[in-house]
Amino acid sequence: MGAGNASGTASGNTAAADAGKGPGNAGEKQEAAPTLKAARATVIVEPSNGQGSAQTLTTSRAVNRVFDDFQHFEYRDEATGKTVRYNLFAPRNRRAGQRYPLVLFMHDAGVTGSNVEATLYQGDGAIAWARPEAQSRNPCFVLAPQFDEIIADDDNRTSGYLDATINLVRQLTSDLPIDENRIYTTGQSGGGMMSIAMNIKYPDFFAASYLVACQWNADLITQNMAGVKWWITVSQDDAKAYPGQTAIVEKLAEYGARVARGEWNAQWTPAEFLAAFRRMDARGANINFVSFTKGSVFKTEAQANAGGASGHTATWQYAYDIAPVREWIFRQRRG
Repeated sequence: MGAGNASGTASGNTAAADAGKGPGNAGEKQEAAPTLKAARATVIVEPSNGQGSAQTLTTSRAVNRVFDDFQHFEYRDEATGKTVRYNLFAPRNRRAGQRYPLVLFMHDAGVTGSNVEATLYQGDGAIAWARPEAQSRNPCFVLAPQFDEIIADDDNRTSGYLDATINLVRQLTSDLPIDENRIYTTGQSGGGMMSIAMNIKYPDFFAASYLVACQWNADLITQNMAGVKWWITVSQDDAKAYPGQTAIVEKLAEYGARVARGEWNAQWTPAEFLAAFRRMDARGANINFVSFTKGSVFKTEAQANAGGASGHTATWQYAYDIAPVREWIFRQRRG
């Protein structure tokens, strides 16, 4: 397998969970996580000299690079009574006395459930930060909780996992060599909504946030959030996130935030993404709002005509693989 991809395939309809009014109400238990089918293969090896019988080799085990480097734990939060199942990646070759950033990734509603690994194989939201090439530039801890209930809903409500997850981060910061001034949050769809809600309740907790395909009620944004450091990526084909984030950005601008906006094509090459990033970054904004041009998150006509939440769920297939955006996140420090 290539670095950072779980072998096999995930089955399940994550788009359906995010279509229409929404996947459910905050706090509702669900088992929507797709299953991962283990990779299996059979290879027939013919004898090189043309003599003897062919050998049949079958898969004995599957190795999933990066995915297998995450360890699984549970945290019991006394304050909320919640138990948080989570995956944790720790940077290799840590140096004594050095503290490292932590990236908190929160999944969307489509993988809600008790299978702790589901958040790792559904997309790149956690894996992208832990790949060897990413770690060589920015070694960091990556925390990916697996929630068994809806954590944020379309009525702007959150579950008790909001405070439980914040408390988990605090505990890890106490136990591990984590730099408390370089803690970042990111999430797609419901996970991004939870990131926004965390920023509202704890505006000084995170050094920066990467918000992907999500929205929230702009009226809940407060004056003291004008200085938050956010990179926002949505698709113009996303009927909720695009207007929702537009309203949030306008509210933050009202409060005095420095805003930069860009319209990018999701099919660009890495060089084109880098050039566009540099143009935006040169503006020195603390709120960077990127919208993928209409239709660009679809590779085929069938995808474009799929309707429902297709423009929404397609966004995170691209957002986490834009390297300069991840670099921007790591440049930010609290305060």
